[in-house]
Amino acid sequence: MDREYRSKSESLLPSFLFVAIAERFPPEIVDLSEQELITLGFLGDSELLSSLYVHLSHSRLSVRLVDALPGVRDKVQRVRADPVHLGSVNCFQVECLRRKYSAQPPAQGGTVPTSPTSQSFPTSPIVSEAGTLFSQLSNNSDALTVVAPDLISQFEINFWYHGISSSPPKLLWRSDFKTNPFAIPVLGDRFFRIATKTAYGVFGTCLNKVWDATVVPQIKDAMKAHGLKYSALKMARFLTVVEEDGKESFGPVVVWISVHPNTTNARAVRDATPDILHILNDTQVTGVVIEWYEGTVERLDGPLRTNISTLQNKMIPADLQLPILRTLPRRLIINPNTEDKNGEPLYVVSKYGSTTKLTLGNYSSMDAYTCTEFRLESCKVVVYNCKGSGDFSAKGDSGALIFTGDGGRLAILHSGMPQGMHNHVTYATPLWWAFKQLLERYPSAQFYDIEYTPE
Repeated sequence: MDREYRSKSESLLPSFLFVAIAERFPPEIVDLSEQELITLGFLGDSELLSSLYVHLSHSRLSVRLVDALPGVRDKVQRVRADPVHLGSVNCFQVECLRRKYSAQPPAQGGTVPTSPTSQSFPTSPIVSEAGTLFSQLSNNSDALTVVAPDLISQFEINFWYHGISSSPPKLLWRSDFKTNPFAIPVLGDRFFRIATKTAYGVFGTCLNKVWDATVVPQIKDAMKAHGLKYSALKMARFLTVVEEDGKESFGPVVVWISVHPNTTNARAVRDATPDILHILNDTQVTGVVIEWYEGTVERLDGPLRTNISTLQNKMIPADLQLPILRTLPRRLIINPNTEDKNGEPLYVVSKYGSTTKLTLGNYSSMDAYTCTEFRLESCKVVVYNCKGSGDFSAKGDSGALIFTGDGGRLAILHSGMPQGMHNHVTYATPLWWAFKQLLERYPSAQFYDIEYTPE
């Protein structure tokens, strides 16, 4: 829209309200001035706010200014510093994070937490358990080496997926075990820092083109031939951060397979891995790693309560509602529209559930194939946890709408793969598929003015 109004007045509030009323979608962070971001509580500290308050008082405006929470301020500063890759982040998403941080209960001593990573934020019991486990394993020489009948050290088994949730799954086997060694601490090293991982989607690779029609059916046949009872077959890429120097690196594409617990062992999945690699090579797909772990897809049942509806003339409403105007067609949801700071394709989505409220997640692009213990197979949308944002879903979130920041419907959440008290992956039914089934049976069906394009 024409924003000439801003240059005609130094008072930021009228300009901000003018934008909020005139624009249907929440503006992006990079489109707002520093003073507007301060007014929203996205930027600013006490000194800056005091100066701004004096300025606004002279303008005879009544404004309630608040300190920006450090976690929110840091996120906004990163967006403004990297508009090319992070410019699609909008005010709705940041406001939801601000309110989520603000809603956390006070820690002991009455200090209000500022973000999940702040020193005053309550410590998770799972984090404490991880610290205890590290202390036990790092002081046990047997845990730091491969001891029969194990094929991988207990340290690597427990910490290979460190970071993808507060209670990550345990590694069974990986095809690059010999060529990609995992960093192991020296016995008794208390200052060793474990690399932290985040799961991302896979976009634009050779495997994407042959995944559904060619690769998946053959992998399922190979697993059945080896007597393996898989629970989920999906793709991922892992971003690894080494805390000591802060360096980030993206690993190769991973065919990520979970098997039902207590149905097999590391040797069995290791012996099946060469057959899967041959399937990939036969389809001209190379450089892919196969990783195995144990897990079961579980429904995240709870009351259906999606706090998303059509809304007009509001940018950040009090009840956290966002205009949902269309259902995303398949061709859009497999093609990301943004990148991370490393230039890697990225597709961030959101959901508002009964248990975990509003969360952000990394959409995986390609569907996952799941199988129950009764051999009932299905195809699902996959969302992984975002770095630093906690679990995308938990028990009770079933039925929540998964959507994009610009108001696109992606899927309906229904299940996950909990490990302990936390969940590292979320499964959902794609809405483009559901709408397609409805239209095939009811060609005249209307979707309450929600835009829908089949492909």
